[in-house]
Amino acid sequence: MNKVLLEEYKANIKVIRNRQDHDNIIYPVNTMLKGPEREEASVALCTKISSFRVAMRICIPIRLFVFEISLQREAKQKGRSFLTKEEVKEIGKSLRLNEESDIEKALQYLHNVTIILYYPGILSNIIFVDPEPILDVLSLLIASTYTDHTETYDLRILGLFNEDLLQLFGKKIFEHADFTSSHMITLLLHLHIIAKVENREEGDYFFPCALPSHGELKAPPTEIQPLLITWKIKKRDETTLAIPQGLFPLTIVHLLEKKDDIRFSPVNEEYYRCNNAMSLRVFEEYHIDIINRYTHLEIRVRGHCRGICPQIRELVSKAVEDSSKDLKLKEDNKFVFAFKCPPRNTCIVQEDKCSTLCTLCEDQCDVLQGDDDSYRCWFSDHQSSSPGAAETGMIRKRTHSMKGAEPSLEGPPTKRHKGQLDINCLVHILDLLKKHGYSGVSYNDLGLHLGLLPATLDVIEANNKGDVCTCLKECLKKWLQQADDVKSKGGPTYDTLIEALREIGENAVADGIDRDINSKE
Repeated sequence: MNKVLLEEYKANIKVIRNRQDHDNIIYPVNTMLKGPEREEASVALCTKISSFRVAMRICIPIRLFVFEISLQREAKQKGRSFLTKEEVKEIGKSLRLNEESDIEKALQYLHNVTIILYYPGILSNIIFVDPEPILDVLSLLIASTYTDHTETYDLRILGLFNEDLLQLFGKKIFEHADFTSSHMITLLLHLHIIAKVENREEGDYFFPCALPSHGELKAPPTEIQPLLITWKIKKRDETTLAIPQGLFPLTIVHLLEKKDDIRFSPVNEEYYRCNNAMSLRVFEEYHIDIINRYTHLEIRVRGHCRGICPQIRELVSKAVEDSSKDLKLKEDNKFVFAFKCPPRNTCIVQEDKCSTLCTLCEDQCDVLQGDDDSYRCWFSDHQSSSPGAAETGMIRKRTHSMKGAEPSLEGPPTKRHKGQLDINCLVHILDLLKKHGYSGVSYNDLGLHLGLLPATLDVIEANNKGDVCTCLKECLKKWLQQADDVKSKGGPTYDTLIEALREIGENAVADGIDRDINSKE
């Protein structure tokens, strides 16, 4: 298939090699083909995939199988890839699915086994019987970045586009009034394939998959060793490392959705903006690089700001967790942290976050237990009792906007602050937390230590779709309203807030609030 691509891929920075240490690629595909040539290429690709003898067997009730076939036939007759809810209801009635709840269950079942696409929460009137046209639009968007067309310049260089460009490439699919380019934007945002950006003349949406792959990477920093995120795969007696396909762009989009904490880094040669390496500005002051190494994600922090590493770890971890849910990974299939240890093997960080286990080293490096702060800074919030911590300052939890005095290395002050807080104090509490550098990323842990139940926090997260600021505000509202087990923790007071902050490692924030309250009493 497309011998020209196969011969010339080496000169194209947009082609990702299957293995970085081998001179091969997965499979060359020309996504710009049209008509019979495109059909022929599709057949060849499917034949190639099927030759690997990987298959998925799905058990479907006979009635739902007939329902699915009927949906396919109706869509084909109408010359569309989707049907409206009313059209689906009529088909359901003909198959004695008379109750709307029965049709909903049938659609949800077919969606869950990936036969159709159905998102009633955002596009309640549309059922995608055949997702191929949607994929074709995305494919054409990506393929257009191989050209020098003026209208795709911002997409090619910055990964940014407007809805007009989507309309241009999806003319055929958007002919029907029930499915427009704005509907597709809504779908892509919901699936975290794109991220909405603000105040950018170049485009309203960011599509990381459209960017080129990076060239030669700069050497990793030594002041702060890169943190790795990976999954352990055990085969026989060996442990290999890998990350799920599609994790990197999802993680970048989830991070950019945290608009109060994450921004783009400048566009220049010093920073990455590629489909497998991205530089981001964190908390306004710091820059990080996230690099897709295909066996792991590599997180680099620029500069000497070791105190911010635990918060960056939490930010990226949350984005990876959300991406894992999007990819439908099993809950027990969780990622691990790791380092490249001095002999260049991989040290897996253990659950206690204070020790490591080298995968190949005969002598364990123990990079988290020595005096090398360049590793230990990533987990300083877990290492208050580790050797040498006092000398290296590792138990000082610095926050991104904390200026002036260093946080206390001692326990909570003896002075207690009397009086219950109520819902009228919400703005004041939010201002205090912001003033002393609390980002809100760990609002879930904070809520638990304040006495809120996991179910309450799950509802808050689901209702606000990862908006950290809103989630924190709702969490504090529940606390001030004395929901769940808040009373058992002492009720909503400054003391319980300060204590909860200390319990989750936010000592600097707790110290700052304590000083503020003391100065007013």
